[in-house]
Amino acid sequence: MVLAGLLLFVATYLLLRDRETTYRVAAAATDVRPGTVLGRGTFAIVDVKVDDTVLDSLVTADRLPDFEGWVAANSLAAGELVAPGDLRAPAAPSDLRAMSLPVEPARAVAGELEIGDRVDVIATVGGLPSYMAVDLEVIGVTAPGDGGALQATTASALIVAVNPEQGLALAQALSGGELDVLRSTGAQVVDLPSASATARAAAPTADPAPAPAPSPAPAPSPSPARGTAGG
Repeated sequence: MVLAGLLLFVATYLLLRDRETTYRVAAAATDVRPGTVLGRGTFAIVDVKVDDTVLDSLVTADRLPDFEGWVAANSLAAGELVAPGDLRAPAAPSDLRAMSLPVEPARAVAGELEIGDRVDVIATVGGLPSYMAVDLEVIGVTAPGDGGALQATTASALIVAVNPEQGLALAQALSGGELDVLRSTGAQVVDLPSASATARAAAPTADPAPAPAPSPAPAPSPSPARGTAGG
C-alpha cells in the first residue's frame, strides 16, 4: 500500500514537471508606453517555467522577430511578460499611412482587386483626367470576398498605403472629382509628371470665344446753322 502511494506520488511529480517546462519568452526591457514602435531593444528574453496553456498567451523568443516594427497597444512595465494582445500591427508597411478610397467597383477594375495588388489612381476634375498617385499597395478592402476581393456594393472602399504627399493629393481629388482605379500589379511604374502632362495635352480644348463685334462708330453731330445777316 505504501509502495503504491509512493509510485503514485512519483508519477504525479514527473507529470507536473513535464507540464511546466522552461521556455524563452519576451519581456519588456524598459517601461513601454502605448504607441511605441517596437524594435530590437524594446524586449528582453527571459526564461520562465510555465505549462502549454500559459505559453500560448505569451510571445516566445522564436516569434519575436515577427513583431518588429509593430506598435505597443498597452503600457508595459519593465520586466513584464509580453502577450500578443499587447502589440498592434502598423497601419501600413514601410512607415506609410493607411487611407481609404470610396470607389464604385465599376471604376475599379470591376471589383477585381485584392489585398497585395498595386494600383494607380486617376482623378477627373473639370473633365481633365490626371494621375494623382501610382504604384499604391492595396492593404485592405471594406467588403472582402474570397481572397479579400472588392465586391459590387456601393459601400465598397479600398484601403491603400500612402505617403503624406499622396494622401493630400488624393484627399483633394476626392473633394471635387471622380476617381478611377487602375490595377498596375506587375506593370511598369508610371512616371507621374510626364503622364499627367500627356493627359493634359491630349485633352480636347474648347473653341475660343469669338471676338466681340466692334461697336458702331457714333454718328457725326450736325453742324449748327449759320445765322443770316439782317437788312
